Amino acid sequence: MVDWKQRERRRYEQLEVRPDASTTVHAGLEHLLNTVEDELATPERAIAEQVVQHDKLRAGEERLRSVPGVGARIALPLLVACERFYALAGRDGDVNGMVAYVGLDPPPRETGVSVRRSALISRHGDRLLRARLYMGALGALRGHNPIHAFYQRLVARGKPKKVALVAAARKLLACACAVFISG
Repeated sequence: MVDWKQRERRRYEQLEVRPDASTTVHAGLEHLLNTVEDELATPERAIAEQVVQHDKLRAGEERLRSVPGVGARIALPLLVACERFYALAGRDGDVNGMVAYVGLDPPPRETGVSVRRSALISRHGDRLLRARLYMGALGALRGHNPIHAFYQRLVARGKPKKVALVAAARKLLACACAVFISG
């Protein structure tokens, strides 16, 4: 729904700069966007109220937000993923299991034909959480923190920047899991 809203917002902005655009279409699209924004804000407010009411959720979100790169958009989905994974695996589940659960792990190479392929991630987990972790890693690169230093070391060793950024997203997830487990 958010992706759809962004597409319609871009369409609306393109319509604003066209001198021959119909005012009826312009007004209708503006009304549609306002309605969608109101509908999307309702569940977000309900979720925020639930987090405020439950001490465990609020404390978990605050702990996760202490990790560099984890902000308001990432903290709650990450908290849900950690709760779900560690409910299945138990508290002794390792970080590599969580990385595989999200889909940031490298897949096994089972072709037997060639071992010289570019590095990939498995993409078996939640794609939205992976995208948020990637964007969180981008945000973490702006500050002076362990994730930024990790990224710089990988780039200095000759890794492509995108590979280093995915590795930074994996490191971000590992740090968040460590904070979640340790409390």
